[in-house]
Amino acid sequence: MTTTGDILCVHIDNKPSAYARVEGFEPDRKPGWWQIHLLLLTIPLQRVVWILKEEYFNGTPFTMQGTPMLLEPLPQPAIENSAPEEPETSKQPAKPEQTGVISLAARRARKSDTNDGGEVS
Repeated sequence: MTTTGDILCVHIDNKPSAYARVEGFEPDRKPGWWQIHLLLLTIPLQRVVWILKEEYFNGTPFTMQGTPMLLEPLPQPAIENSAPEEPETSKQPAKPEQTGVISLAARRARKSDTNDGGEVS
């Protein structure tokens, strides 16, 4: 069943033509019909409202002004529910050499010591 936030592939005249994100639904004044708000992911983006039966936005072919149409629901990507693992560390703050943090003042001092002209880079 298609819900708000789903991505659909819009087929026009039996050809995949665009992707659309479902923005929302409202019941139409005609019983059994819905106003489906879509954001067509085209350049430029387009917002449209189509009045369709539920079966049409769930993958059943239909026509608009004689043109064959199909809204194909795309599968949701798999999302891992596990939280990223944090490395085990002690509760003491890490020393700068352990974290890879370099003091800019120390770096400038080292460069001025090795630079004959006394220039600091």
